[in-house]
Amino acid sequence: MLHVWLRLRSALAGLVVEREWGCVVWYHRQLKETAEGRYDAVERTRIHSMLGQYFSSGVEDATRARRLIASQPLTWTEVYVWSPEARINHRRCVEGGFHLCRAGLLAEAATEMCSMEMVCACAKVGQGFALLDNLFDLHGQLVRDRQGSGAADSPEHESAASREVLTRRVDHYIRWLRRDLTVIVTDPPAFIPATCTTTQPSTSLAKSDLIQYLENHRRLPETKRHGWIPCRSLGGQFDFDLVKMSLEGKPRRITCSYLVRLHLSVVISVSRPLLIDIFYSRPGRT
Repeated sequence: MLHVWLRLRSALAGLVVEREWGCVVWYHRQLKETAEGRYDAVERTRIHSMLGQYFSSGVEDATRARRLIASQPLTWTEVYVWSPEARINHRRCVEGGFHLCRAGLLAEAATEMCSMEMVCACAKVGQGFALLDNLFDLHGQLVRDRQGSGAADSPEHESAASREVLTRRVDHYIRWLRRDLTVIVTDPPAFIPATCTTTQPSTSLAKSDLIQYLENHRRLPETKRHGWIPCRSLGGQFDFDLVKMSLEGKPRRITCSYLVRLHLSVVISVSRPLLIDIFYSRPGRT
């Protein structure tokens, strides 16, 4: 296969360039648009499906062995993603969930993105807000599918019920990350358990995932290194509160914050002396 790629790369000389992480991209935007226009919706979905399964390491073992397909683990090292020595698979963080969403493989996309290790990996390599953006897109597709589900006695209803569970899980991860991601990205191994256990209610599926993860991995060396001490806490929230986002790192005291109702991904904050910031919660940029 290497000789095929080398011949293809030679034929594309002058049309593509190599960017960070060794990725080959089109040299000009018009070339990219022309290449995208070559494929219809069916072909695009098929390609997204192949790319999503490849980068999320979802290819069956037998197929992988028969076709000599390389695996895509979350880390390239033996240590867990929480360790400072872990080498994160940057391409999996960028490509896996994105392509699964575009392919309509919603259950696979939710499994890929709604995990503590994936949140940590994405936050470590600067893809935390891109993960949140993909979760928003996934949630929108799940909601549209739920609205088009069949009647209660139809076969489609069972699928709709499972989609309802997926929708709740994705929604709970969005609530957590939208609120606390500005804190998490500063030190993911420390603030993922700290924020999820303190700001999320007992009904949060993200919090349940974290508790189960800690229970299953309580003997990891990383748990001692980061001060993870499993214990029971008293009190706490039972359900989600009205706080949409925690604006951490503000140099001034915020006197007013407004969530734009027509576009829920925009937050406008006013600080003294009359400094107005517009914060886009989906890409996580000010």
